[in-house]
Amino acid sequence: MGMTVKFFATLRAALGVGSVELEHDTPMTVREVLERAEQETGKPIMQELFEDDGSMRIGAMVLVDGKNISHLNGLDTTVQSETLSVFPPAGGG
Repeated sequence: MGMTVKFFATLRAALGVGSVELEHDTPMTVREVLERAEQETGKPIMQELFEDDGSMRIGAMVLVDGKNISHLNGLDTTVQSETLSVFPPAGGG
């Protein structure tokens, strides 16, 4: 099975890549997908999105086929061949 993880905004610039393709044999959790994407890019994706206690940073968002994981099972949401869209915390002033 294949899965696409897309990165947006400042996260795309920080990672130097717009997306990664992951191959897997069994369903994975969003946490596992993000950890695999972190291994693929060699960049600290989890650190960009989550606080030290594991909570998502305010303004960060992960969508599974357009559905926010905060309305599903969070990082424990099971995915198979969906597209994950990853947005960093918004900045501005």
